[in-house]
Amino acid sequence: MNKIFPAAFVFILVLFTVVQAQGETLRSDRTNWQSGIQSFSGDLSPGYEYLKNSIPDLIRRELEQSKTHILSQSEKDWYRQEVLDAKKLSILEQLRTSYSKRDGALFLNSEADRDKDASTQSINDLHGQLLLVKYIDPQTVETASMLPLLWVSSESGDNLLPDDGFDPYVTSKVNDLDLLISGSLREIDEYFRLEVRGYDRSLDREMIVYSGTSSPELLSELAVEAADELRSILLGRAWSSLRIKTDNPDALIYCNGDLIGVGETYVNTLEPGAAVLEAIGQDNSYWSDEIELTALEETVINAELTEADSALLTIETDPAGSDVYMGARWVGKTPLSVPHFKDRSYWVTIRTEGFYDRSFEISPESPDVITVALEEEEMTRMEFFDLKKREFYRSLGWFSLSVAAPVITGGIAQNFLSEEAAYASRYNLTYDPAYQDLMEESYQNYFISQGVFWGSIAVSGGLLVDVFVKLARYIKAAEALAE
Repeated sequence: MNKIFPAAFVFILVLFTVVQAQGETLRSDRTNWQSGIQSFSGDLSPGYEYLKNSIPDLIRRELEQSKTHILSQSEKDWYRQEVLDAKKLSILEQLRTSYSKRDGALFLNSEADRDKDASTQSINDLHGQLLLVKYIDPQTVETASMLPLLWVSSESGDNLLPDDGFDPYVTSKVNDLDLLISGSLREIDEYFRLEVRGYDRSLDREMIVYSGTSSPELLSELAVEAADELRSILLGRAWSSLRIKTDNPDALIYCNGDLIGVGETYVNTLEPGAAVLEAIGQDNSYWSDEIELTALEETVINAELTEADSALLTIETDPAGSDVYMGARWVGKTPLSVPHFKDRSYWVTIRTEGFYDRSFEISPESPDVITVALEEEEMTRMEFFDLKKREFYRSLGWFSLSVAAPVITGGIAQNFLSEEAAYASRYNLTYDPAYQDLMEESYQNYFISQGVFWGSIAVSGGLLVDVFVKLARYIKAAEALAE
């Protein structure tokens, strides 16, 4: 029987390690998505050398309205692997220190035995931590969906990083950049050729973002066009620009509830699609409109604010107590009475935790009481797909580990059966009672290990069924994602 316990202990230890790994939550400590732009390269006439700095500086100023970057899947995966690699390096550094302490204690007197034992225990613990990291699913490392965009300047404080001539990977690593923007200028007769490149650190790939040719007088227009191409990369999505002209210079301008300016406003980082625009004057004048913002294009709107008579309209929701917003302004919780204008419409948004936002228009034709039933939030298709993917691979991992149990316990059972046969043969030759006792003990051990063997077969079979169930759900989620 004593031969069963080492194998069972090892198997249980591995399972315990996996359980711990599944329960451990690691998080990326990234607080910003960092970008930088270098001085441009190129052989220019002495009178045009200044363009190597002025053009990239203009590009950066055109991009400084970009405030937030949406992380792509490749960036999230890169951040996750970065966390796991940092965890491993930290443990390895601690192991190096513990080995050094233990080896040093070996050459000291017996008073150092306590330090040696402590170092040995630390080494064992750290090896266990390394094993934990090995079994952590990278997809369980938590990362942000979006990060504030931060521009990195040179050590001297200049907006531009120096053109150091290094490989972009090296420059990005030294400055901890997610995106490195570089470029070149060439004189071709009376024209200039501008080429702008971007190095994506998560993909370890440099790409030509923009190239164009113009006369010296129109070179700034090329820089603006290059900035337009770079903006989608910085934001992590498509963009749309909006210019609002208004007759009220003090009016607060809102887009989808966010304040974007005061008076005449220009913004070039808005998300394409439907947008609710509002202008609110300090004299209680108001203007609102719903438009469609087109990707990579500018929309120009004239906003004329007016003040009109209004009655009251009641908004009720299920559940009650939901927040009501008129543009960016929170106006109360439901049930709530709001203005019911006779000559114009405006949009209202209902929000409450755990439910989808609901926006609707209040027009002169709206009834005096509006009842809104909110829909509980559900996972997006991508979130559901990621969940089923993690469940499948976790199930597959458990099954892979369980396969070892029948192999180990089956081998142990066969060993005990062989021992029992050997002791029976010796007993038949000698009739020594000691062999009879050993034969009975071996058979008892065989009986127990055989039970463990069939139990592990059942567990492994159940896990295999679970793998097929999780695989079917994973495939179904993938098909739903493709629809």
